[in-house]
Amino acid sequence: MRKLFGWTFALSILALGAAVASAEDKLVPEEGAVEIMLLRQASVRDDLKLSHDEAQKIHNFTREQWEKAKEASKLPAAERDKKFAAMHDENHRFIDKTITKEQRKRLQEIELQVAGLMCLTRPEIAKKLKLTDEQMKRVHEMQKEGRQEMEDFIYTSKPEVRKEKLAELRKTSRDRMLELLTDEQEITWAQLQGKPFKGEFQFGTKEDTAVK
Repeated sequence: MRKLFGWTFALSILALGAAVASAEDKLVPEEGAVEIMLLRQASVRDDLKLSHDEAQKIHNFTREQWEKAKEASKLPAAERDKKFAAMHDENHRFIDKTITKEQRKRLQEIELQVAGLMCLTRPEIAKKLKLTDEQMKRVHEMQKEGRQEMEDFIYTSKPEVRKEKLAELRKTSRDRMLELLTDEQEITWAQLQGKPFKGEFQFGTKEDTAVK
């Protein structure tokens, strides 16, 4: 099975390109789907200043990918991994064709802000931050600790409870980041994130992310 990531911040219950934890048989988002998950949120699309047609195109694509992910999760491990790998490539091709380079850069900045700790192990990020081997080891440990937190968030049924839990997870992620990074690394990290994302994420029983 492809590597599972335990995120301290749960991006969305509408996870696309998900991986499945064999022990619990639950859907857990994987790194390659982060940008697609973010684009499913209306607040992110607004931040990127997408047109109505672009937003509708993205919404339709992410909905289709989510359905494919649910079906893929039922397959045997080898077939499932192959399907998720193909979806990962589809996601990136779709984004490249749909948004501009400037919008993609902003999307990546938002991704760093909301995914936080999960992103630190990416080679390009670790290199820019100049993380030590010991720091990388600790990051992996923190990501593992966060996996259960994310699963609890995803499978909480009440929207009001999700909102409260989301605030807790974001604070936990920030605290862990401050514990890990040096002052110089924190400055670099802030620069990589760009301007603060002020939008909200919607988690409800209906498609709160639908294009109006």
